[in-house]
Amino acid sequence: MVLPGPWKHIVNISKGLKELGLDLENGFRREVKEGNNTLFWIDHWCGDSSFHVRFPLLFQLETQKWCSVSDRLIMHDGEICGQWVWFRVPTCQVEIEELRGLLLACQPVRLVSGVDRFVRSFDEEKFFSVKSFKAKMEAIVGSDIGYLIEWNNFVPKKVGILAWRAEIERIPVLMALTKRNVNLESIWCPVCGDAEETAEHLLGSCRFAQALWNGIANWCKVPVIYAFSTRDVLELYKYCHFSKQKAKIFQAVCLTTVWCIWKARNAAVFERKPVNRCNLIGEIRVRSFLWVRNRSKNTRISWEKWRRFDIENI
Repeated sequence: MVLPGPWKHIVNISKGLKELGLDLENGFRREVKEGNNTLFWIDHWCGDSSFHVRFPLLFQLETQKWCSVSDRLIMHDGEICGQWVWFRVPTCQVEIEELRGLLLACQPVRLVSGVDRFVRSFDEEKFFSVKSFKAKMEAIVGSDIGYLIEWNNFVPKKVGILAWRAEIERIPVLMALTKRNVNLESIWCPVCGDAEETAEHLLGSCRFAQALWNGIANWCKVPVIYAFSTRDVLELYKYCHFSKQKAKIFQAVCLTTVWCIWKARNAAVFERKPVNRCNLIGEIRVRSFLWVRNRSKNTRISWEKWRRFDIENI
């Protein structure tokens, strides 16, 4: 079977983790309550593996292979009873042995009121959560995952995601497209034309970007900004000696600037629109004001104060 797209990568990750001692396939099982949401044969819910693996001949005889636990097991006078629907009754010795094993496996089961759910079987903690699973993976694989961007809820998530992708050079600038074997007429920066276009150049070392950052520095009353990499841009707010709230607002301005540079770049590439620094600074002011005011829910932020970046007492 050929697995397309992301499923192929998921399967490969699962195989790699299994070699490291984390078996995803058998690491989760269903905890059965009423049995309505658990597949009797397919899901791993009783014993070391799924019933279709442990009892393959009976699985072949089953008429409804996607039946639930409650379809096949019922409680009668406090005991569990099976209600089977076979293509034919198990007759040969091997099938009868499998049926005995199935009945024995089901004997301890009790159906009670409640909702079926996934539980973990590869560590001491019982119930599944993304946080606990991530901790388990980091313990096995290691937690060195590179640079971590500090998320800011004053801007939309798409803005933070763009900044994060830019830092790891995963936005479709011309050099990135070339590495993916895309044929291009030119790989030079469409904004300044002075160097090959990378995310680091576009957001930091491009002379247009440098002039834009100096305009932002003048507006926000911070020292002249020298950004030689995307990470420098994303960490400007850490070195301005602002209060915690003002630093977060300044970080939102920097992220908005990254967003507006990318939009202006795309307009220059696809719509042949010239990039104007003054217009772009005006757009950054307006867009960041609307985002910060609405997302921080701070009604004391007025446009007059924002225009002067007078936000000391908000």
